[in-house]
Amino acid sequence: MNHWNKVKRRIAKLATKALKDKPKLTPPKGAMHLQDVNVGQLVKVHNSYTEGIILNKTPSSVTVYVTKHRSNDPFYMNEQRWGLTTEVEIVK
Repeated sequence: MNHWNKVKRRIAKLATKALKDKPKLTPPKGAMHLQDVNVGQLVKVHNSYTEGIILNKTPSSVTVYVTKHRSNDPFYMNEQRWGLTTEVEIVK
């Protein structure tokens, strides 16, 4: 058997195993992930002063318009793209 065929098989086996072993992410009690929140809701980042309104959701990220940040830096007070698993609380 060709050595490179063995190497290719081992790589393929390792890649399929890596794709199956995903960690299960759960938010802490009282919080939820951004992927579970509807568009247009005001959210606050869990254990933070940052607040924002959800503008758009894609399969890979969420566009948020930041309305409050602890340092009031103009850079953060704009549209930002956050990850789907960002832990947030809904502000009512």
